[in-house]
Amino acid sequence: MKKAILALVLAGALVMSLAGCGAQPQGAAAPQTVTVNGTGEVEAVPDIAILNLGVESQGDTTEAARNANTESVNATIEAVKELGVAEEDVQTSNMYLNPNYGESGKVTGYRMRVNMKITVRDISKVGEIIDAVVASGSNTMSHISYGISNESDLYGQALEAAVKSARLTAEKLAAADGRTVGKMISVTEYGSGVTVKANPETAGANRTPAYDSSTTVMAGTDIISARVEVVFELQ
Repeated sequence: MKKAILALVLAGALVMSLAGCGAQPQGAAAPQTVTVNGTGEVEAVPDIAILNLGVESQGDTTEAARNANTESVNATIEAVKELGVAEEDVQTSNMYLNPNYGESGKVTGYRMRVNMKITVRDISKVGEIIDAVVASGSNTMSHISYGISNESDLYGQALEAAVKSARLTAEKLAAADGRTVGKMISVTEYGSGVTVKANPETAGANRTPAYDSSTTVMAGTDIISARVEVVFELQ
């Protein structure tokens, strides 16, 4: 059984190789294939924001610091609930209680900190919620992250687009030699990726802005991408 190698080179395209796939019955011709890569992208605006913040309180005693902190945490929870945040979307973690020391090295009081994570599902309210948590006693914010609730569905769309892109490339390669593309023999998924699309008006700016009164937050646009390698039968 003989194997034929045919190379077709197009601008920016892949090399198409003709080869046998697996063992063939005696006397049967090896199927000819073309291997190509494809990339698909789907743009989407994030619809979830995750606020990572902290509440730190001071007190002359551990009890005073704890009570002050509990009051601020509870006020923060009530404030975001009034703005439509579900109770299960508010989490507290990493409680710290440390002494404060004066110049003499003696303990002058105590400070307590609790970290909080708030998931906002109505992204239009992010700025308003930031203002509310600051007013209620949350005095530190590490960052804001954004997400897409149906990211898995969008990735499926990106995969479909990637396979279509691969077939289109294969068809162009085959047509250059007067051939056509048949069924898909195999496909390999190379994983997904999410990138932030640059906005000309905010290029170079962090998507986690500093906050002040009447905070304005812009989530931007995410690009969900998929990449595949596909082997098609060549006819």
